Amino acid sequence: MEGLLSQSFKASKGQILKAKFFSVVAKMFFLFKSTKNKKPAGQNYLLHWRLDADKTTTLKSECKAGGVSVYAALCVILLKAFQSVRGGKAHGKVICPVDVRKFVAEIKGDNMFAFAPIAELSVDDKVAGFWEKAKKVKDDLNTKIAAMKVHELLIMSEYFHGSVNKMVKYLLTTDGTHDVTFSNMGKLGIPENYESFEVEAIYSPTVGFPWRNPNTVVVSTFKGEMDFTFCSNDAFLPESEAVAIKNKVLELLEQELIVNYA
Repeated sequence: MEGLLSQSFKASKGQILKAKFFSVVAKMFFLFKSTKNKKPAGQNYLLHWRLDADKTTTLKSECKAGGVSVYAALCVILLKAFQSVRGGKAHGKVICPVDVRKFVAEIKGDNMFAFAPIAELSVDDKVAGFWEKAKKVKDDLNTKIAAMKVHELLIMSEYFHGSVNKMVKYLLTTDGTHDVTFSNMGKLGIPENYESFEVEAIYSPTVGFPWRNPNTVVVSTFKGEMDFTFCSNDAFLPESEAVAIKNKVLELLEQELIVNYA
């Protein structure tokens, strides 16, 4: 990490002692966690859908008028869709991977860097109204991002290598406490036209999480169209339920957001 972090950041002795302490705590934690139940065999699948440019524009305009981010609005939509389809099986929580580039300027835009601190979000049922719920999600996310000590987290992660194998085995056996991991890549910074060809479309990246809970939704925008991919495994989430969740998302988008689209 020393080769990546800025020269202005130096890990103190206290931070190093803290990292070593928590690395020991992690080893003890996973030592007492059962990993006997193996991940059930199943087939991975991918669902894909896209909002056309008009609907995407309307979605963004409605969110701007409502004072919320597109991400917050989609979080509420996704969790409502899971609750509608899965009922009591739904957890009401979404995991939000945060772009580490916001904190570490040394990571350039064209660098691959597979490290994303996460924030867990939920919808407050005590808050009435869609826009109010979305504003609460937006505020909660901003608060959690502001509290992240990414430089310290990067240093601390260097001391957790010894727990990785146990951590992976544990994640293969637990359902987790969330419904879905949701990543919005925003507008892709990729040119539409090159000297000899035009890029017609870009599909949002797919993922292959090996965890027992592989539910992941990725969204990106290119040529003004919002593109969705929904990846999972039928041993954890039957594909028929995933299709129902996708259809519910589209229905809720029409009901809650794209009210002016004809």
